[in-house]
Formats: sequence, C-alpha cells, structure tokens
Amino acid sequence: MPTPLPKSRGYPALGTDVIQTFAVSCNGCAWYQGGTILPHPGLNHDFLPERVRVGHDRQMQVIGYFSLGANTRWGAAHPTLS
Repeated sequence: MPTPLPKSRGYPALGTDVIQTFAVSCNGCAWYQGGTILPHPGLNHDFLPERVRVGHDRQMQVIGYFSLGANTRWGAAHPTLS
C-alpha cells in the first residue's frame, strides 16, 4: 500500500481542502473492490477508499467522480443514455 505524504506536504500545504478522484475509469471499471461495478484490471488494493481515508485524515473533503459520458462500458450497454 502506498505511503501517504507527510502532513506538511501535498495539497494541504497548498491550502487545498477538497480533492477529486476517479471512482470509475473510462473503461467502466471501478477503482475500488467489492462493489457492483467490476474492479479495474490489475487493481491490487482499494485505491479509492485509501485516497478517501488519506484525505479525511488531512481534514479534506474527497469527491468521487463517476463519468457516464466517457465510460465506454456504459456507452456500449446503454447507447441511448450516453
């Protein structure tokens, strides 16, 4: 599992209190494990929950981004909705 940056570095040092991270990639796979969406191939750990934990540990809001328009799996399964 990646080691988080020390609290004195990274986004908080820039004065940022909100970060955004992808929850589902453009191929339609999730950056987390155990959900209803297939995990991203090669995902070795729960990337999204880890990023959320690190952000919250630094008193930051964390926003998960779910793109339907750029999601090729969604577009193929739901062409009239994409």
